[in-house]
Amino acid sequence: MVVDDEPEIAQGLTAMLSAITDHQIESFTDPCLALGAFQENRYHLVLTDLRMPKIEGFELLKKIKDVEPDTEVIIMTAVKDQDTIDSSLELGATEIFFKPINLFGIEEAVYKSHAKFMAE
Repeated sequence: MVVDDEPEIAQGLTAMLSAITDHQIESFTDPCLALGAFQENRYHLVLTDLRMPKIEGFELLKKIKDVEPDTEVIIMTAVKDQDTIDSSLELGATEIFFKPINLFGIEEAVYKSHAKFMAE
């Protein structure tokens, strides 16, 4: 699952991830809709922005972890400060990527997550 209020980012990441994995990738620009979909489908990996309307990424991360603690959550943010990093990791984020997004880094993180999921 990809969650970013910027449609270009959500669509671009979805296209890239669809090309490198055989899993269905869904994207959302509305974090409320994303949370509803997560509660129904329990995705094993979520890539989410932090700064979004309606539900901040930190709140989305917390709610995802409350529903399914084993879900890996990768944070994407333009905010480059230690508090953001610390808060993300304390809430259970797997990794943090700063915008502009390093697509090779995201691809590697997805492969690691997929390998971990398949091994379980």
